[in-house]
Amino acid sequence: MNAMIQTLAEVDAGLHGARALATLARDSAVTGVTRQGLFLDLTSLPRGDVRAETVQRARDAVEPLLDGNRARLFELPDASLVVVWRSLPAGLLERVGRVLAETPLDRMRETATLADVASVLHLPRDARKLADRIEASLLPAAEEEEHATLAPLHLADLARIERAVAHADLIGFLRRQPIYARVGDGFEQAWERRALSVDAIIGHLHPGYDAGADPWLFRRLTRLLDTRLLSLLATPEQLRSARSVSINVTVETLLSPEFLHFDAMLPARLRGAVVLELDALDILQDPASFSFARAFVRGRAYRICLRGMNDLLLPMINLPALELDYVQIRHSQALMRAPELLEAAQASGAAVVLSRVDSHAALSWGQFRGVTLFRGRVFSQKRASAA
Repeated sequence: MNAMIQTLAEVDAGLHGARALATLARDSAVTGVTRQGLFLDLTSLPRGDVRAETVQRARDAVEPLLDGNRARLFELPDASLVVVWRSLPAGLLERVGRVLAETPLDRMRETATLADVASVLHLPRDARKLADRIEASLLPAAEEEEHATLAPLHLADLARIERAVAHADLIGFLRRQPIYARVGDGFEQAWERRALSVDAIIGHLHPGYDAGADPWLFRRLTRLLDTRLLSLLATPEQLRSARSVSINVTVETLLSPEFLHFDAMLPARLRGAVVLELDALDILQDPASFSFARAFVRGRAYRICLRGMNDLLLPMINLPALELDYVQIRHSQALMRAPELLEAAQASGAAVVLSRVDSHAALSWGQFRGVTLFRGRVFSQKRASAA
């Protein structure tokens, strides 16, 4: 865990600058205390091509401004630089401006200079614009993913898979993924998500087919896999190694004999440490059954998480009425453009788990927005680099 904290320090550096600058802008807007600033927007460079030497050249150019009254330098997650001051010695800003106009932006663009990406800020007048620009600095690069074209499953295919799954040893398809909580200056594992990999099972039993092409068939298969997962996790071997865990379930599964058996096998040390993940469609299809199941599992000390939420689903769901412990929201650029959806979820009384956090920028944005629980590839990447 210490290695994890150390390797994530670079993420916090940009985040700290964004938080501190946002606080300064907010305080200026509230108190009316005036500030001036110089913003060097280095995002004009191609994403991922902001060279260390370019950033250092920009730092050197604006360093004289730090002689100003109450002057501070902020570096944002996208490497842009902001200098803010209360007042400057006469002529200093003009002199720095001349240096910026003489300094090439980078070696590949010698006709462009740092002056081309510089702009002057006046607070509190520009507080809103600055806040928007801070948040934009947390936006990740758009990533294009190529997906192989797979054939859709048909009912006859699913029937064969179900027969195979019903008797197969699925331990090799069990996947574990940690959910991390922000604690102090680092991250600690809050619980571990355990699930059977549908894609891996289909790839093994029926390669070349897409299990999710038909939503009805996919839901039928996942309900079967949910009950198999419960049977698998209820074994003494799995329970001995379990700490805090989360598992996918449906409302129907919670009322099944398999769940009752799992509940009976659950040791006392895991009471209160199991999170049950349900999706919105399952809940909305039968609200009465959900209310009954929620009361039952709450009485047995389980916690409830609504999974798979995104910017399209959030406006459609009355989160406070569901009385959830957690709501899992997928990170996306669309969500980042509509932060009010995240704020509404946070105000519902449920703790937000930000999923698909696959980049430093996504992690920084979530923390900037007050999220403390995360799931995504960025943590496994940092663990691998630490190793």
